[in-house]
Amino acid sequence: MSRPLSPQVLAQILVGLKFPADRWQVVAHVDDYGPDLGTRHLFWQLPERTYLTVAAVLEAMAALTASAGLASDKAPGRLSSSEP
Repeated sequence: MSRPLSPQVLAQILVGLKFPADRWQVVAHVDDYGPDLGTRHLFWQLPERTYLTVAAVLEAMAALTASAGLASDKAPGRLSSSEP
């Protein structure tokens, strides 16, 4: 079972990224951070667009995990890095 990632942890990964940022810039920044493979995979699934703020990236991440059924039922507001 994977450990869920909170929005705060995901935001910490994005510290230092200049916004607005295109998807490729977000992914490159995340790759430089060196996350685990599950977290990296989540960021690679972001839709192709320009993100104006960290909040916009987190919103897109939440939508991805919710649509994939990855949000934790026991921890509202938390994101999972991979399927249980």
